[in-house]
Amino acid sequence: MAMVQMCVLGLYAVLVFMMQMKTYVTYGQLICACTTAACNDTGSVTCHAVTSCYTQYLDQRDGSSPITRGCIDEKTPLLCENRRPFVPVTPWPHLRCCKESMCNADTVILTPPAWPRRLVQSTTAQVFPTGDIRPHHNSKQPAQNSDPKAENVKQPILIIALPVVVLCLFVILLIVVVIIVKQSRTRHRTSEFGANTNTTGLPTRRGRGVLYNTGDPYVREKFLSSVPV
Repeated sequence: MAMVQMCVLGLYAVLVFMMQMKTYVTYGQLICACTTAACNDTGSVTCHAVTSCYTQYLDQRDGSSPITRGCIDEKTPLLCENRRPFVPVTPWPHLRCCKESMCNADTVILTPPAWPRRLVQSTTAQVFPTGDIRPHHNSKQPAQNSDPKAENVKQPILIIALPVVVLCLFVILLIVVVIIVKQSRTRHRTSEFGANTNTTGLPTRRGRGVLYNTGDPYVREKFLSSVPV
């Protein structure tokens, strides 16, 4: 059983290592369409994300476009869950997140006509009715200053990980089978102890017979009585 535990721990360590390597290989290589203020200030229409791209709808009622596209670096972005206050006093952003390069470039969010009033009794994301579709004017603009190779990253570590996991599972299964067979043979031999004894109670040539403690006078008596004079 100790070998099984060691193999399981080894498999867990391999999985943790592969997850860390996956994060290291893909860190910052996700390219997203960007229309945030920071991207507009630098004249860039793309940004490099760690985890996902997003498309946000937030009507600030100042004449600006309600659609914003950008990058998310947090591992667990809560904004992607679209949790809103029970009673929204001000307009609350609605996000759609995706995890592929430039996946937010053509994302279209259906704009709600009376969003705050319709969400007063709900704290979960709503599916808005069709109609009034207004994609951002930069949604079809080609990406600039982007690396084509980064957009086609295939994460080869996943291809290597699958055979390793299958091999570890096979080794664990093989060890379990060997242990079960060994225990079965041990029980079989133990069951034959009482059947391979002669009338003296001592072991015969075919088996081990009954086992006695060292120094037991019964063994000495039986041995002396069995020796021909």
